[in-house]
Amino acid sequence: MGTVTIKTFADLPETAQNKINEDYSDYRRVLILYYDDSNMNDAYILLFDEEISEPDTYFVELSKNGSNIVLGFSMKGELTFHKKLSK
Repeated sequence: MGTVTIKTFADLPETAQNKINEDYSDYRRVLILYYDDSNMNDAYILLFDEEISEPDTYFVELSKNGSNIVLGFSMKGELTFHKKLSK
């Protein structure tokens, strides 16, 4: 099991910031979380109705026209997760 911390846009890796600014500029930033995986065990955490098995990951919730999506980024800023949230 890991821990989840609320973060800011500035905390994201620069590559992730650039991806969001370029590809999702018309979205509003709702929430940014950092999931710090505990390497001590094989337990996973449930976030956004998904069992997260990724190592340390930033999750960015974005909103546009009443629809929300979540993007996951590795510590290197690579996009590793994408999910549309249901209303």
